[in-house]
Amino acid sequence: MRLVVMEAAVIVLAGLLLGLMANTFSPRGLKLGRDYFPKSPMAAGALARESAPASSNSPATNAVLARLRERGLQPLEQAAVVALFHEVQSQGTVIFVDARNDAHFKAGHIPGAHQFDYYRPEVYLPAVLAACATAQEIVVYCTGGDCEDSELAATLLQESGVPRERLYIYPGGIAEWSANGLPLELGAPPGAERKGGSP
Repeated sequence: MRLVVMEAAVIVLAGLLLGLMANTFSPRGLKLGRDYFPKSPMAAGALARESAPASSNSPATNAVLARLRERGLQPLEQAAVVALFHEVQSQGTVIFVDARNDAHFKAGHIPGAHQFDYYRPEVYLPAVLAACATAQEIVVYCTGGDCEDSELAATLLQESGVPRERLYIYPGGIAEWSANGLPLELGAPPGAERKGGSP
């Protein structure tokens, strides 16, 4: 019995080491220190209201902007995002892409945004690519701050044929949007069940 337990422990340890090595060398590996379950946008908005707004020159903001530029992505400040939001209402040449999961999207998103959960591209990618094909500007956002889902989603869209010059990232995300009292839309987008999304 002792031998069986020792063999099982060796197998588990070897599997763990191989898994960690594969994750380390994979270009799409998981970041072990990252929070893959961010707070809901409503909680994030309440937290943002309680704390003083970060200045555009804060180290955290500078780090996010530097990371975006390093990846070849174009960041947009809130004022530009709001201007594009108003353009959506009048001309329809801009689309917003929410890179968060179903629960966060349903809890509140920028009105008219298309959902694109990066971790389930088979469900969302076809519809989002179709919308991107006719848009002149595509603004991708997630929770904001250290959340990288918008960056990952934009990179996947770019790899799927969306021109880089039409892609923008809103680093403030839904936390900054809701903290500033901008409009939110609740629930799933129309036709989500038909596209294969969660009801």
